[in-house]
Amino acid sequence: MFRLRRKLDSAQAIKIVSLGPTDIGPFLMTRPQRIVLIAYCLLLAYCCIWIPWRVTFVIETQSSVGSDIVNPYQGEKIVRSQSVYSFVWNAPSDERNLRWIPTPAVDLILLRIVGVTAISGAAFLLAGLWKSATRN
Repeated sequence: MFRLRRKLDSAQAIKIVSLGPTDIGPFLMTRPQRIVLIAYCLLLAYCCIWIPWRVTFVIETQSSVGSDIVNPYQGEKIVRSQSVYSFVWNAPSDERNLRWIPTPAVDLILLRIVGVTAISGAAFLLAGLWKSATRN
């Protein structure tokens, strides 16, 4: 349902003008601002679907009994960590037969969301200024 307002024309007759669905009070947006808002929503979805995983894997060293090379890490476990990107519903798989422990890197996900929000907010404000500057 459209909100109605009254407008007086030059003959003092009352005209009823309907407001469009995007012309509601403080939610007035220009076309470039709508484009920035749509791009922000797409980037936010990207940040929440394609996420970084922190993968910790354990490498067990082989003993070097009977070989000429002396391994200083004989029988020890070496723990390494790296970041891998994957879909949120598909954790990274163990490709090299190592014992992987994947956990979502929440700090990196939040950093990406904050970065996208800051850049999109600045673009939204600039789009509003740019459009108002071109009208004058």
